[in-house]
This record gives sequence, structure tokens and C-alpha cells, in this order.
Amino acid sequence: MEKLLLFEHELTGNKLSIVWLVGLLILSGDVEQNPGPKPPAKEAKPDKATIMANKVDAHDAKLEELEALVKAQAELIEEMKKHQVELTAQLEEKQVDLRDRLEANKVEAQTSMGHLKVALEDELRRTSSYHDHKINDFKVMQELCIACSPKQLFYLIQS
Repeated sequence: MEKLLLFEHELTGNKLSIVWLVGLLILSGDVEQNPGPKPPAKEAKPDKATIMANKVDAHDAKLEELEALVKAQAELIEEMKKHQVELTAQLEEKQVDLRDRLEANKVEAQTSMGHLKVALEDELRRTSSYHDHKINDFKVMQELCIACSPKQLFYLIQS
């Protein structure tokens, strides 16, 4: 201990790090008597039977998961088929309804067109008879103009 105190007393400046090293060596103890922590023990290798048993268990679990997934997908497919059948039936009903309405509209349009055709023909007959009458009046006036003198025409128009 006296040597240590003497050694510390002589130290100055950059020799302070040596003091720290010496102090750490004293605190750590004797290296030969205290070699430090023991290395971790190596795990024993499992035997092949254990490895195979673990693999079989893992494969069995995966197969069970796969079977559950296939079963769930089969149920989903069945539900989708039922839904498709329902939608197909609804579509067919709507198509039949649309065809019926289209036929009804077509009949209504043909009826309306028939009524309009009859009304137009009546109007055409009436207007053609009116025009025929006017044409006849015009021909009579033309004949009068040819047969009469201008004075006579003047008196005819005023009367």
C-alpha cells in the first residue's frame, strides 16, 4: 500500500491514466483466481426423432389450416352461387316487366298515331274541300272578269 501511495504522489499530468488503470486492476482482483464470466453452455442438439416429430406436428397444423380455408371458401362459393341465382331471377323479372311495358307503350303509340292519322285525314278533307271551293270561286271570278267590262266588275265587287 505504501508503494501505491508513493506511486500516486509521483504522478503528474498525463500519468493520471496509469493511475486509473492500476486502480481498475486492483478492483478486478487477481486474473488467475478470477478468470471472468463463464462462456454460455452450448445447447444440446435435439435428436432426429424430436426434429421429425416437430415437423410432422407443424405439417399437421398447416394441413388443418388449409382444410379450414378450403371449407370456408367452399361455403363462400355456395353463398355466391345462391346470390347469383337470386340476381339472375330478378334480372329476368325486370326484363319481362320491361318488355311488357314496351309492348304497352308500343300499343298506346300505335293507337295515338291512328287517332292522329284519322284527325289529319279529316282535316285534310276539310281543307281540300275548302280549297276546292275557293278554286271554284276563283274560276268563277276569272270567267266573270273575262265576260264583263271593267265597270260591271266594279259594281259586282261592291255589291
